[in-house]
Amino acid sequence: SGTEDPGRRAGIKPMGAGTSERTHEVNPGRGEDEDEEVEAFREHQSKAKRISFAEEAKTLVALGTHGVLSTVCSAVPSAEGFPHGSVVGFAASEGLPIFAFSTLATHTTDLEGDARCSLTIASDGFKGMADARVTLTGRARKVEEEGEIAQAKEAYRSIHPDAFWLDFGDFGMYTLSELVNVRLIGGFGRIG
Repeated sequence: SGTEDPGRRAGIKPMGAGTSERTHEVNPGRGEDEDEEVEAFREHQSKAKRISFAEEAKTLVALGTHGVLSTVCSAVPSAEGFPHGSVVGFAASEGLPIFAFSTLATHTTDLEGDARCSLTIASDGFKGMADARVTLTGRARKVEEEGEIAQAKEAYRSIHPDAFWLDFGDFGMYTLSELVNVRLIGGFGRIG
């Protein structure tokens, strides 16, 4: 029926029925043997060696292809000085992200006015707060030297092979440099 509680359909039973308490208990329908298996798995995993925060952050950057670039807005007068987020493609080169930005993009105008920015990269398949993400904060700079531009384009094309726009006249290569902070959220309770 249209009035059925979706939580009940999913096997979630309300606790404290008849009170204002909104806590729920998950009842996945497992038997006692399955619960013991789950507990044994959790105990085993709690003792498993984990990679360092630094290695996890480097891995997210190296494997990433897109992220949210946050700039200090100057391109939109009504939002001047406020944070402005844009989804952008990137590739990692020597551990730092490189970008291909058009002069038409507001984030490019923002960076020309104030190079401070951050890039948030989520793990592949990110679905929510329990999944890993990293935010790199620093200053972006336009790549100016011809040899460095060629290397940046090559690195970008290795991740984005269909990036035909790299050779358009209004596109430039940028890198996030001068890092001032790296913040890793490896999921619930894993922050570094």
